[in-house]
Amino acid sequence: MVSRAHARGRRVLFDVDDLRFDVGCAHTVMDTLGVELSDDAWRYWFGNFSRIGVTMSLCDAVVVTNPYLAARAEAFLGKPTRVIPNYLNREQMEASAEIWETKERCGWARDGRIHLAYFSGTPTHKRDFALIDGPLARLLDDDERLTLRIVGFLDGIGPELERHRARIERIPFQDFLNLQREIGQVEVNLVPLQDNVFTNCKSELKWFEAAAVGAVTVAAPTYAFRHVIEHGINGWLAPAYAWEEILREVIRGGEVCWRPVAVRARADAEQRFGWRHQAAAIRSALFDW
Repeated sequence: MVSRAHARGRRVLFDVDDLRFDVGCAHTVMDTLGVELSDDAWRYWFGNFSRIGVTMSLCDAVVVTNPYLAARAEAFLGKPTRVIPNYLNREQMEASAEIWETKERCGWARDGRIHLAYFSGTPTHKRDFALIDGPLARLLDDDERLTLRIVGFLDGIGPELERHRARIERIPFQDFLNLQREIGQVEVNLVPLQDNVFTNCKSELKWFEAAAVGAVTVAAPTYAFRHVIEHGINGWLAPAYAWEEILREVIRGGEVCWRPVAVRARADAEQRFGWRHQAAAIRSALFDW
């Protein structure tokens, strides 16, 4: 396909939103995802990375989702790279606006519970979630108002959380519009991530999806989140050692704290990641070479 495009004088761009092209990082990704090591696993992951990397090398330039990943792609290939961020599409923004307006009309009424929620799109985040397993268990010990909601895929919870199973809600994987509705039902969105080259390539998506519907986010301080979250202003950043301390601070703050943070986060998310504001980045990525 690439050869045929080149024969017709067409430029070919390789679009990627993850680090799965640099075979030198395959072992890091496997460790981060908690892959059970075996000969078959090594063959699959190293083969997968190699094939993606070779395909990428055939192309003329690369499009990625954040500057950190752009730097990794340029170092890997030495080819020009542009950034088109992940962003909220029109349907997501319309659905999110309805949810936000409903909250405003109801005066942000709640049922007295505080929902701490974890949204997972793939079943490979067990080690990420393990960062907050203990802190969540201790918070649930101390505060009867707390409920943990897990939406999507998560392969098991740790033994400390098992004693609170009755207060853990499990909801299956959702399409991108129902996901906005699910996020809109919770107060606090949890985004724990290990800190390494793989996780720093991930985008701001989990923050801006929550911001659009008025859920406040506590996230790991990876590259993307450090560059969009102002701690205590439009969300919170929680290093691995500080999750319990910061979650207690957020919970103590209550609605008096959450609402202004949610308002600021929504305004920032729509300005930076709304579909209306992406034309310049897309135009540059496609045509300005």
